[in-house]
Amino acid sequence: MTEAAPAQSPNENASRRPALRRLARVSIALMVLALAWTVGLGWLLPRWAQPHLEEQASQALGTPVHMSRLEVSPWRLAARVQDLSIGPADAPWLTLAAADVDLSIESLWRLAPVLDSLTLQSPRLRIERVSAQQLNVSPMIERLRGQPASEGEPARFSLNNIRLKDGVLDYLDHVLKQEHRVSELQVGIPFISNLPSKVAIDVQPQLEARIDGSPLRLSGRSRPFARGRHSELQWQWSGISIEQWANALRPLLPEDMRVDVRAGQLAASGRVVFEEGAGGAGNRLQVQARAELSGVQADLPAWGVQTRFARLSVEGLDVLPLQRELNVQRLALAGWQVDAALDPPAARASGRRAEPKAEAASPTASSVLPSAPATAAPAWRWRVARIDLDAERLALHPHKETPATALPVLGPVKLKVERLDSRPGTPPAALDLQLADSLGGKLQASAELEPDARRVKARLQADALQPQPWLTPWQQALPLRLARGQASLRVELAATPAALSWSAGSLQLDDVRLQPHGSSEDRLGWKRVALEGLEGELGLGVNGAALKRAAARRLAVQALDLKASRDADGQLPLLPQATAARAAGAGPAASAAASPSAAPTPPAPRLELAELHCDDCRAELSDHAVEPTAQWQLNQARLRLRGLSSDLRRRIAFDLDTRAQQDGRVSLSGNLQPAPLELQGKVGVKALDLRMLQPYLAPYLNVRIATARAEVDATVQAHAPRAAAGPAGEAASAPALDWQLRGRLALTDLSAQDRVSQTDFLRWRELSLNGADIRSQGEQLHADLGRIELRDFYGRLIINARGELNLRDIVRRQGETGPRSITSADAASAPAGSGSASTALPSAPPVQAASAGATPASAASSAAPPAAPRDLRWRSVRLLNGRVDFTDNFIRPNYSARLTDVSGEVSAVAAFDPRPATVRIAGRVDAGAPLSIEGELHPLGPRLYTDIKGSAKGIELTRLTPYAARYAGYAIEKGTLSMTVQYKVADGKLEAQNQVFLDQLTFGEKVDSPDATRLPVQFAVSLLKNSRGEIDVNLPISGTLDDPQFSVGGLIWRVVLNLVAKAVTSPFNLLAGAFGSPDQELGYIEFDAGSAELDETARKKLDTLAKALADRPALKLEATGRADPAMDTEGLRRNWLQRLLRAAKARATGESPVNLAIAPEERLRWLEAAYKAAEIKKPRNLLGIPKTLPPAEMEALLLATAPAGDEALRSLANHRADRIKAYLTEKLAPERVLLTASKPDASGIEDKGRTTRVQFNLR
Repeated sequence: MTEAAPAQSPNENASRRPALRRLARVSIALMVLALAWTVGLGWLLPRWAQPHLEEQASQALGTPVHMSRLEVSPWRLAARVQDLSIGPADAPWLTLAAADVDLSIESLWRLAPVLDSLTLQSPRLRIERVSAQQLNVSPMIERLRGQPASEGEPARFSLNNIRLKDGVLDYLDHVLKQEHRVSELQVGIPFISNLPSKVAIDVQPQLEARIDGSPLRLSGRSRPFARGRHSELQWQWSGISIEQWANALRPLLPEDMRVDVRAGQLAASGRVVFEEGAGGAGNRLQVQARAELSGVQADLPAWGVQTRFARLSVEGLDVLPLQRELNVQRLALAGWQVDAALDPPAARASGRRAEPKAEAASPTASSVLPSAPATAAPAWRWRVARIDLDAERLALHPHKETPATALPVLGPVKLKVERLDSRPGTPPAALDLQLADSLGGKLQASAELEPDARRVKARLQADALQPQPWLTPWQQALPLRLARGQASLRVELAATPAALSWSAGSLQLDDVRLQPHGSSEDRLGWKRVALEGLEGELGLGVNGAALKRAAARRLAVQALDLKASRDADGQLPLLPQATAARAAGAGPAASAAASPSAAPTPPAPRLELAELHCDDCRAELSDHAVEPTAQWQLNQARLRLRGLSSDLRRRIAFDLDTRAQQDGRVSLSGNLQPAPLELQGKVGVKALDLRMLQPYLAPYLNVRIATARAEVDATVQAHAPRAAAGPAGEAASAPALDWQLRGRLALTDLSAQDRVSQTDFLRWRELSLNGADIRSQGEQLHADLGRIELRDFYGRLIINARGELNLRDIVRRQGETGPRSITSADAASAPAGSGSASTALPSAPPVQAASAGATPASAASSAAPPAAPRDLRWRSVRLLNGRVDFTDNFIRPNYSARLTDVSGEVSAVAAFDPRPATVRIAGRVDAGAPLSIEGELHPLGPRLYTDIKGSAKGIELTRLTPYAARYAGYAIEKGTLSMTVQYKVADGKLEAQNQVFLDQLTFGEKVDSPDATRLPVQFAVSLLKNSRGEIDVNLPISGTLDDPQFSVGGLIWRVVLNLVAKAVTSPFNLLAGAFGSPDQELGYIEFDAGSAELDETARKKLDTLAKALADRPALKLEATGRADPAMDTEGLRRNWLQRLLRAAKARATGESPVNLAIAPEERLRWLEAAYKAAEIKKPRNLLGIPKTLPPAEMEALLLATAPAGDEALRSLANHRADRIKAYLTEKLAPERVLLTASKPDASGIEDKGRTTRVQFNLR
């Protein structure tokens, strides 16, 4: 139970009263003080402080500051400001619904403000950009910057529980016309203090807001005043509208880089850590983050690009910027789609953009003053653990302003990269790429990347690629248009900053067809081209890329199909750039080479191709530059090349076998060294049609090659000697090419026709050179033509109405405007300049017609150096079954003849071998009269040598009636002609024997012809014809094969005319020749001066003459005695003196004076006797006795008295004629020898014989 309290005493109550009074006084004082505290701080202070604060703040900020109410809670040490606004009243910059501040009692002993809490309720900040450099708050900011900085220690403070609730930040950009808002801003900062007791306390700030609707949350902690200043910030921002932010940044970008974002969101999170090292060294800033872009749809209008992707993520981003380190765990792009224009407007505009102006060349301070060496910043170290790219569609399409064709679509594209690390010593990164296009093409690539060493090794594989659709937009810019084709590729690549190399490569191009622009005729295609063993190197430097080496083990071409044409201007549409460069001359390369500032030319790359194969290849060229169009064809070609290289000193082996010009076959094999040129090969040609040469020959020839085929089976060698050094200052002269061709050459089935009449002019079945050996060494040509054979040949020879041989008209003459006929009578006689064609002869000079004077070649030879001796030879020439048709249109009526069955052989001959060739040729004239040519011939020596005998027998003279009618004035009724001609040319001298035999030549009716001879033709025939009706004479032929007017018919008839002329003018020479004495002159008999005695020579001539007259009973001989006073006067005197001497001796000896002879030793004796007996006036002495005279004076006196006047001369002439008649009448009937009146003078004698003669004439 509870005990009761003890009762108090009165004394105790009395002692308590003072204490109570003191308590009451204290209570009252406290109450007064509390009331004063409450009234002063809670009521008076706000009303006093509010206007002062507003005024001072307005002055400090330079803008109105207003608060609706200021409240102070003195007992809670709290204050509240309501409805605070800063800025113009109509548009305040900052408004605050309420601000609550709780002051801690700790401020009293800390002697520094210590706030237990600071709360800002619904702040609203409005920032406006009114110009490019001006904000609405710019005056306030400038005013605050102008206040003087405080001196001394920084203010000590402690802020706790800082909160900002429901804040709003509005940003209005009047320049860019944009608005942005940060709403629902929640900021929480638990503590910030620099008081010593609070330095180690962590401050964990937090921030939450919506930025243009996207939620943002920041949280972290920091020790800003502690050693190390460790700070950490974590942030998370999601739902960010990329479209809104891109539109905000769009005005800040260049016009051609502005992006239109139509959709997309960004979500990102991460943290930032900062820690300061001791003494400011070794600071550490670390940024860790991850981000993801999703649902992005964006356009780049200026470049015609549209892109979208499902997701772009960056994971595990870890950046140490102060240590220059970057690490990324994964980069991933998924669902990527791109549509891009082929020729966007920005690309065209950038192409037209003006180049930046070059800066002035004047020196600047930086270029004149030496600069301090800059310390290069250390390179970033980075690492990307993995990259994944997954593209669904990558498409190029025509821009709306560009009429181009869309390219194929790429997709899917998958790229994977692992372990991409720049740090040295790390394993190489692995790359894997897989790509496909909408046409079925595939590309696979795998690579090893070494970023630190800047080295890449890769393997590429491409299959079923179709280049044509990819090249469509650029086809017009390419030299050739790709119509179709498919490609496959295998290659290994290695790249460094200095070079790009490739190896183990192969390239295959299938079913390719290329065509020039605007031409449907030309093409280049193949079934398959395969390149194997590709390797090479491309140098990379500051001056650009330069190929160093490229090689391939094998290039195989299957079913190459080349069809090219040359237009009328000589251009090749299939090679437009080559013809344009040729037309432009040297081009840019030459101008660049001429420029002194041109960059040095890099060394030529080394190119190699071990083998080249071309199987079943075909090539065709149509040359429209000539008329008609020339067609060149190669079919079923098989080509092999080995050892191709840019090193021209290496030998190239070649082997070609192809069909040419349809049925022809061409084969080439051997090896070639380009420089210095060395060629060894074998050439085979069979049945090669040469008609493609006709268009090139047509402007120069009057014949058309109707058919012609070539055959070759030969070996060829060529060698280019080294150039000989020239004189000082002069370039070395290029030496002549040494070459040799050995084997068989043949031209078969030749048919050359008249271009006008289309009739045959020349043809043969085969002209072959068997075993030919033709070589050239320097300027010397050595030609062994081997065994020459001409089979089944035919020629058409015509003399036109001007007397010219048609061989002169094979080559068109200068100035002719069209072809002329060389086989018809009318066209062949057309003058130069006429023709059926309207085109003139090309400017290239053809061979002009030969003239009687010097030819152009002979005129030029006077100025040219002497030609090297010709080393020409053949082993045999064989002619088989030849025929020549001859027509002489110079004769009216025309004459025609044929040489048929021409066959024969010519043996070996050589230019440096003096031994001549043996000739045996046989044939027929008009298929009847046999013709033969035999003998020796050497046409190749320094001087022509011939010893040829030709004979033709039984030629019907009736065929020569046109010639007889024109030149003799008589037709021929009957008769035959046989000839034996022998020509011998040696040492420049001609010895010719021409035996002509006419049998039963009988002239018919007389024909009026202005060209007929005035000679007595009938008499000549009677003179020449023997008793059997034969004429057999030996005469030279005036014609020559080198004569442009040479013809067989004309030659024969000129022989006949020569016979007639000689029969009339020199009949005795013909008679002498007919009886085997061609050297005897039977037209006269010579006598010694003053004598009428016949010597032995005279008797032989008279015997021949008597025999000839006996064989020609129709002829009579007239003899005329002649005496020449100049010769016979002295002779008569000498003979008279001789008779005196013989008479003196006869008187002394009693012998007959007729047969006496006077010996030289007795001549003086009988001279004295004759002088004494002569009855002449003699010199006497003083006594009248005849003086004794010297022999000479006695002889002179006797000769002076000799009878030698006109009567003596006439008597001598008569006596000579009598002696002739007396001799001939012993052999002929006296009535056939007639004496005419003698002539005692030498008048009318023009020959070179003695004038002391008896002259003959035939009747």
